[in-house]
Amino acid sequence: MRHFSKNEKLIINKILELAKRNQTNCAYNLFFDIEGSLYGLNSGFDIRFDGKSEVLYIDSEKYRTQDGFRKVFWKYIADFYEFVFLMNFLVENEYIAIAEHKPSISQAAEWYSSTDFLSDDLKEKLTKYFECYIYPTNNLFELKRNNFRLEEELKQDRQFWITTFVAIAAVIVAFIPFITGLFTGDGIQKIKIVEGSTIVIEEKKDSEKWWNKEVLEVPDQQKQPELVITGN
Repeated sequence: MRHFSKNEKLIINKILELAKRNQTNCAYNLFFDIEGSLYGLNSGFDIRFDGKSEVLYIDSEKYRTQDGFRKVFWKYIADFYEFVFLMNFLVENEYIAIAEHKPSISQAAEWYSSTDFLSDDLKEKLTKYFECYIYPTNNLFELKRNNFRLEEELKQDRQFWITTFVAIAAVIVAFIPFITGLFTGDGIQKIKIVEGSTIVIEEKKDSEKWWNKEVLEVPDQQKQPELVITGN
């Protein structure tokens, strides 16, 4: 069962928002229209196509320290992979359709520096989704209406409540004869040993009448005081 992270929900919400506003739905807009650690105009990074693949640029001033470089290398790269995995999932499950378009060569701002942080594998994956238009399907709108819960999870919830209801109903039905017997007196049995030689078994139908009497012979040495057992 798949769960969506905070960033993934932000991306999905932005895809739907851009679609409703009839604006260009592409990775650039998704990344730079969303405010977050990796996203937004003030994130301090940029991605541009150099004619072969995507290149990651970072703000030289913002990330000039060693801690800044580590954040880009570990945190941002992980976020890029998360974006790719999300897009793969949405495409494979028909939540979105993509239409590739010819990428154009562009440069980042002059105070940005190119990096080699992107592996060849990640470059290829990012190029696929940065150089395309994104079209959400009705499935994606439905996913948002279901609070990002997949159909599999919804089915499990429905099955859980059905099973719970059946179990409760079965318990209630099982207790009906017992409860009825408490009010009517049905099912009460009386076992009585008399005169040292016989057992008299009587079942009480109600508080005023006894019926179904059976007499069994027993030896004299088994004489016992009267014993009354209630219940079925």
